[in-house]
Amino acid sequence: MNNRDKDKIDEIFKACEKAADDVLTQKGQIIALSKKEEDVRVAIREITKSTDKKVWITIGSMLVKIQREKALELLKKDKQEIQKNISILRSEQKVSVNELRDYEFLKEYPGSNIRPMDSRTMSTLKNQLHL
Repeated sequence: MNNRDKDKIDEIFKACEKAADDVLTQKGQIIALSKKEEDVRVAIREITKSTDKKVWITIGSMLVKIQREKALELLKKDKQEIQKNISILRSEQKVSVNELRDYEFLKEYPGSNIRPMDSRTMSTLKNQLHL
């Protein structure tokens, strides 16, 4: 085996390790965001149960007392943003997993490119099936 072949093998191994590292990094980010989403969900639930007109919430590293409705609005926006980021990370992770499987000479996971039906498709389907 000559040096060119060894360099090519090293290059393939590095690319494979980078793809695997990307998958693990994305998984860690998804877990962290899921924990944050759960904390926001709990906060929304507690504020909803509260009867106070003003509540304490943290914004960044500051503790602020604001109107209950405004706090709920901020938390709901935060939750939507977290869900959007999780969705983006999951989509990126599917690509990374399939890239890693390509390096391992494996087929991509079946169903990894499935997307949910949109409302227009669902209504058409319901009309056709008379549901």
